[in-house]
Amino acid sequence: MINQITFTRFLAAFIIVFYHMGGNLFKNISPSFEILRKNLDLGVSYFFVLSGFVMIIAYNNKKVDFKKFMINRLSRIYPT
Repeated sequence: MINQITFTRFLAAFIIVFYHMGGNLFKNISPSFEILRKNLDLGVSYFFVLSGFVMIIAYNNKKVDFKKFMINRLSRIYPT
């Protein structure tokens, strides 16, 4: 089940990248495709919901030290 969710998270991340870069990649696109591209920001919400769900599954029965969790989280997102 996690593999399927991880794959859909990958698709959501790809949609987010395409949303940000799509305007520069395709200059002459049809109006219907432009409407679709402008609504791809929903991929961000989908990605966050799936990420929260994966974290709930991963930490369901584990006792996690808050300080250790925050150090691990910040070390992953802090720019190097």
